[in-house]
Amino acid sequence: MFHPLARLALRALIPLSALSAAQAAAPTAAQLPDFTYQGRLERDGQLVDGAADLEFTLWDASVGGAQIGSAIVENGYPVSGGLFSIHLAFPGAFTGEQRYLQVRVDGNALPRQPIATAPVAQYALSGTPGPAGTTGQSATTVHGTGQLTVGASTTSYTLIPGLRQTVDVPSNSRVFITTDGGAQHALTGSTYSVVDVAIFVDGATTPSAGQRRLVLSNTPAVANVIGNWSMSLSQSLPAGPHTIEVRAKNGETATANVSSGSAPQMQGQLTVMVIRY
Repeated sequence: MFHPLARLALRALIPLSALSAAQAAAPTAAQLPDFTYQGRLERDGQLVDGAADLEFTLWDASVGGAQIGSAIVENGYPVSGGLFSIHLAFPGAFTGEQRYLQVRVDGNALPRQPIATAPVAQYALSGTPGPAGTTGQSATTVHGTGQLTVGASTTSYTLIPGLRQTVDVPSNSRVFITTDGGAQHALTGSTYSVVDVAIFVDGATTPSAGQRRLVLSNTPAVANVIGNWSMSLSQSLPAGPHTIEVRAKNGETATANVSSGSAPQMQGQLTVMVIRY
C-alpha cells in the first residue's frame, strides 16, 4: 500500500509539507489549465524506487460530485528515491470554481486534494530555515531549442540544444532530475540508427537510471521512424552550483535527429527539482 506525501505546484515554489497553508492564502486569480504535480511515494515505510501505475482525475467536489474531463493515465511511471514529477493538463477545466484532484497509485484511490489558483512557497530554499522536515523546493524546466543531428558511429556524447541547467543546491538537499523527448531516424529504406541519451551532472554521466537507448528502425511501410525517451533519477549533491545536461550519441551507421525546437512530438525537456530537508 502506498502512502503518498504528494503536493502540487502551479508555476511556483511549493514546499511538499506546506500545501494546505499555501492554498488557504491563495488569491482569487485565473487558473491555468496545466500544472506540475510532484509527489513522494513510500511503501511500508520505505521510499519507492522503480515504477508505479498512476491515474489522475479532476472533480468538482471533494467527495462524490462529477468528474471533469478525461483521466490521465501513466502506467509504469518512473519513481526514483521516492520522488516523481509529472505535467498534467485539463483543458477548459478551470472556470473560477474550486476543483479537486484525485490520484490512484497502482489502483489505490487517495483522498482528493483541492487545487489552489496560485499557491506560493511558505519556506524558501535559502534564508531562515523552516521547521524540521521538507522546508522548501524549487523546480525549473527548460526545453529543446534546436535539433541535434548525430552522425554515424559517434563515440562521444553531444549536448542537446537547450537541455542544460545550472542550479545552486543548498546543503541538506536532494536533486530530482527528469527528462523526455524524441529522436527521428534521418534515412528512408530498410535502415536503422541507435541513439543513446544520457543525463550528465557536472560533465559526468549518471548511473544507469539516467541513460536510455532508442533503436529507430524503418520498415518497408514506415520511414523516418520516431522514438521517445523518458527517464528520471534523484541525486544527493554537495552544496553549491551544479550543471545538469542531457546529451546524445549515435552508435550505428545511420544518422539520426534528436529533439527539436519546433516539432512538439520530438522537443526535449529537462526538469530539475531541488528539495531541501
